[in-house]
Amino acid sequence: MKTSTLVFAEDTWSELTSVLEAQNEAAAVLVARPARSLDHLTLLVRKIVWVPDDDVLVRSSDGLEIRSHGYMRGLKAAVVDSSAAIFFHSHPGARSAQRSQRDHGVDSSLRELFQNRTGSDLYGSLVLAGAEGSPSFDLSVWDGTDLIGLTRIRVVGKRLRLFSRAAAPVASADIFDRQIRMFGAAGQQMLSELRVGVVGAGGTGSAVFEQLVRLGIREIVVIDDDRLSRDNVSRVYGSGLADVGVPKVAIAAANAKRIGLGTNVTVIEGRVTEESVAGALTQCDVIFGCTDDHAGRIVLSRLAYWYLAPVFDMGFLVWTDEAHVTGLFGRVTSMIPGEPCLICRRRIDLGMARAEVLLPEERERLRREGYVPGLDEPAAALIPFTAAVASLALNELLGRMIGYLSDGPGEVFMYFHDRQLRRIQGHVVEGHFCGDRDAWGRGDETPRLGMTWP
Repeated sequence: MKTSTLVFAEDTWSELTSVLEAQNEAAAVLVARPARSLDHLTLLVRKIVWVPDDDVLVRSSDGLEIRSHGYMRGLKAAVVDSSAAIFFHSHPGARSAQRSQRDHGVDSSLRELFQNRTGSDLYGSLVLAGAEGSPSFDLSVWDGTDLIGLTRIRVVGKRLRLFSRAAAPVASADIFDRQIRMFGAAGQQMLSELRVGVVGAGGTGSAVFEQLVRLGIREIVVIDDDRLSRDNVSRVYGSGLADVGVPKVAIAAANAKRIGLGTNVTVIEGRVTEESVAGALTQCDVIFGCTDDHAGRIVLSRLAYWYLAPVFDMGFLVWTDEAHVTGLFGRVTSMIPGEPCLICRRRIDLGMARAEVLLPEERERLRREGYVPGLDEPAAALIPFTAAVASLALNELLGRMIGYLSDGPGEVFMYFHDRQLRRIQGHVVEGHFCGDRDAWGRGDETPRLGMTWP
């Protein structure tokens, strides 16, 4: 059965849940773009259009009657935005968002009307009760006449929150006892329900992957087009000399199976610069960027905002002179709504990115002629440092989920040689997509991510 997730930027979620503090019910139309896969539908909320007070005929703590004109502005906004429309109303003061018979009748009368007026096969109906941090919700989504099953809500911002109606039981809670002692059964439950993408299965990627498995993440998509070489064995978790020549994603999947916590691993032997591969990440709740290529980082930068899926990008760099190591640097950059992307932070070499997507023979010609120094050359790396960077990235995920991270810039540098950790403030370049609300939550469109694909 197909499942669905409704996604909000943090400020949009706060605006929506603010009505739970009121005495009487409120209603609105949520304008949302879709992201589809064979077994899941994500609806990315882009705008809230509230029903005006003038169009409310009856308003009380347990009832609401509105004129049809009250939701027409929302339907018009959905048409203009090429989006679907979701009817929302609140149950203020109630602990449960359970629908009444009248609510079901409203859905029956509105579904076909909303679909016809917006020209979308999708219709959603959301009821909220409780409080912002611990809501009770009832979300129904129709695709045509088909009612979609399990539904979730994801909220993305300084915090990452996931609310689910039908929690899957935590497997072998005794295994995760030490974790549960730290962030509780609810935190462990949220971890188990995350769908996580890992782009790159080398030194940092394999360390991220192994930690995700051992944390109890049940759904992981791992992407890499490379096969294990002898000089990878010293850094790639789960590998041995007998694995030389084996795809790195296959090694990751075999490692998860050996650990035995029931992790469902989707392996993709490809590059995120391929449109179909990037498309496999659109249903992820969070993505870890563990790739060295600049072109791949451009794709991940756009994915974070188009699909409201936090991307934690990481890297490791060694500085040397002729005889000595002069600097060891690790970096984790969080790309979320409100934070600048890797391009604005100048962590991407656009010239290298262009060269990386050329045909192999053209890339080799440019490398020989010195136009792109360092292209295809392996970088220095050592497992203590790649593993430390991976752990720092996992700290960003856990801290945002559990809420223990202090406010501050979304980029962290590790200066290993100075034994220092520093947070770096970045700035959005004026007019760039990461600061453009119209780019947030655009979802599936043609061309995907607004890019030209090879």
